[in-house]
Amino acid sequence: MVLGISPDTPKAQLKFKEKEDLPYTLLADDKKEVAKKYDVLKEKNMYGKKVIGIARKNRARVRGGEARRACGRGAGVREGGS
Repeated sequence: MVLGISPDTPKAQLKFKEKEDLPYTLLADDKKEVAKKYDVLKEKNMYGKKVIGIARKNRARVRGGEARRACGRGAGVREGGS
């Protein structure tokens, strides 16, 4: 199962899913509760202005462990993940 999550509203998520014809579920974290739990809110520089935004992360939950990186260099499963 594949899930996507972002701080967008449910309405924005639905529009994006339909536009891109995505075959998986998108979750809205508009209150940034999940982002805070996974510590992905980071300071970014946007057009010379410092803002707090989401650091892009890929994670996969699997039976018996958690893949710290779901794709790219360093991908792999760590046994006993929570």
